[in-house]
Amino acid sequence: MVSSPTVILTKVSLGLVEGLNNKIRVLQRRAYGYRDEEYLKLKIIAAFLPPLPKFTKNDPH
Repeated sequence: MVSSPTVILTKVSLGLVEGLNNKIRVLQRRAYGYRDEEYLKLKIIAAFLPPLPKFTKNDPH
């Protein structure tokens, strides 16, 4: 069986996909009652951003 190059390049672990779907489902459950669907989209995007770096006490800024 010969697979196309597209299938090889876009293969993603099902565990990763299920984890992402679960995280979105949890956010949707918590978002019950939000008036704006755009706000829910922003919450989903923010949930997947890396955490901001913490500043140290010696940081002059």
